[in-house]
Amino acid sequence: MNWDSIFQTLMNKGHVAVAAVCQGAILFYHWKTGRDIGPNVQSTVFTFYGFLAGHFTSSQVWPDK
Repeated sequence: MNWDSIFQTLMNKGHVAVAAVCQGAILFYHWKTGRDIGPNVQSTVFTFYGFLAGHFTSSQVWPDK
């Protein structure tokens, strides 16, 4: 069993899962309370998504042709 391949697959797809959980929490908060998130939370979420995008592009394993 090739553990490097499994780890890389989890790492590459993990970014999507983390972002989906974060967005799901925000949507649940909005649905449950009926209020929008505050501007500080919004800027934090945008920064977090920027971090995930940067980490994704720097750690993505692209297949060699």
